[in-house]
Amino acid sequence: REFIVANHHLIVSGALVAALNSAPVQAELTGIGLKEVCDSSELACISYVRGFIEGVGIRGLMLMGPENFRMPWCATPQVTVQQMTLVVEKYLSDHPESLDKPGNTLTYIALETAFPCEGELK
Repeated sequence: REFIVANHHLIVSGALVAALNSAPVQAELTGIGLKEVCDSSELACISYVRGFIEGVGIRGLMLMGPENFRMPWCATPQVTVQQMTLVVEKYLSDHPESLDKPGNTLTYIALETAFPCEGELK
């Protein structure tokens, strides 16, 4: 049973990667667009941040494997997605000069800055 479930997850993950690689290129959400999303809908903002976090995790696991991958930020297990979303929103508000950059880049920087991993220079 465990083998079947593991293979099912691998097949689903492979299908997801294939779908993402074959998807047409869309306009990238900039920091301005992400700030507008977050200012207009708390749920949409939380959903974006949750999707970003899950995407980083899935991509890292697929590329590096579970033995070698760790998230690039070190939030404790008690930190919620809502807290991480507030961190992203604050970063966007505090750095208007960067809002022309991609939203995913700004989200990454916000989380990595707020939740540094011990022993790493920032």
